[in-house]
Amino acid sequence: MITVIGIGNEKGDLTRKAECAIEKSKRVFLRSAKTEAGKAMVGQFPDVIPLDDVFINAEDFDALIKAVCDKITAADSESGSAAYLTDGEGMDAVAARLVETAGADIIYGVAPSRTRGAWESGMRLTATDALMIKPYLDTSLPLRVTEIDDRYLAGDLKLWLMNYYADDAEISVY
Repeated sequence: MITVIGIGNEKGDLTRKAECAIEKSKRVFLRSAKTEAGKAMVGQFPDVIPLDDVFINAEDFDALIKAVCDKITAADSESGSAAYLTDGEGMDAVAARLVETAGADIIYGVAPSRTRGAWESGMRLTATDALMIKPYLDTSLPLRVTEIDDRYLAGDLKLWLMNYYADDAEISVY
């Protein structure tokens, strides 16, 4: 069983549910130990395996995703359970591929703040990452897509979102 867990953006963002899932996993991989949330995970879970070297040595984005997914799925096959910890809410291109190819479960490990509006809570994705999570989108959460930097990407994003939302769904553009 592979579990993808969002660890938030800074120390203290992790929920108890996410913490329990990490503790139950036999192998735990961390997207990066260089972020504030990543540093907190290394301090809290000493057996976590940072993947910074894979990110640094990958030839391109596709090779990176494949290398990380191969490492996690191999560990899952060997141990029976593996977790992938990623910054934010728990969805990035690697997580999307794990969901698509290995049937990974996702735990949104960040408790949304009661004082933040929909802009701050919910799923935050870059446009490129959003298009990579085609098999999965939780429409019960607010969605914020950033880095839509050309009309072709905007068009692709619109077509993708039409698969999940009704034609009369309200959106806000900032």
